[in-house]
Amino acid sequence: YAEEADIHAQLRPGTDGALALGMLNVIVKEGLYDREFVEKWTVGFEKLEKHVEDYSPEKVQDITWVPAEKIRKIARMYATTKPACISPRNALDQHTNASCAIRAIDMLMAITGNLDVKGGNEILIPIVMGLKDLKLYEKLPAEAAEKKIGADKSLYSRISKTWPSAHTPSVWDAIIHGNPYSVKAMFVMAANPVLTCANSKVVEKALRKLEFLAVTDLFMTPTAELADIVLPACTFLEQTRFVTYDTHAD
Repeated sequence: YAEEADIHAQLRPGTDGALALGMLNVIVKEGLYDREFVEKWTVGFEKLEKHVEDYSPEKVQDITWVPAEKIRKIARMYATTKPACISPRNALDQHTNASCAIRAIDMLMAITGNLDVKGGNEILIPIVMGLKDLKLYEKLPAEAAEKKIGADKSLYSRISKTWPSAHTPSVWDAIIHGNPYSVKAMFVMAANPVLTCANSKVVEKALRKLEFLAVTDLFMTPTAELADIVLPACTFLEQTRFVTYDTHAD
């Protein structure tokens, strides 16, 4: 990809989030953001505007090793190209500050109006081929869907009232404090929330408070170590299904 790029920013490993904040600084300061999209679809823009004041291209240059003028050039190109798409890929997920870095990148998509538009970063809901008929959550009545924890906070809940995912931080709160109701058991599949979810101390506290926790995984992860029962999971070589995100399949 780098050989075909108009601009190649070879940044210091693990500083993607700082680069995104530097780009946000330029876009906000120079008024290159999509005002209509920001006013209609975002919250907290004023807080973001204040936060990125501390991330001038010169400061970000020292963090990322990417020259300040190149940061400005990248930010201007991204903000003024309509539509534009950012493809973070999996490598970014593996760093210790992955969650905050991805949030910063998502903010770039949002304030430039490139979120969920054709040619930009579309919000795609996965379809498990061969199992679609077994997903009955679409048949849930509205009142049942509204009982989903954090239904008023989850992005996917706003897209579809019957999307099965709850709002993760609200789940931990429900387990610990019983708000809006108590959660006493959990089944974790292909996930390691103790390490991958924000505020790991709260996550661990919540999982320890459960009356029953079952985990299925290939490895004895920190989450699996807290489980009452650990079930074996099959590898990709032992599966016969496909998961498609419209443009590719796993």
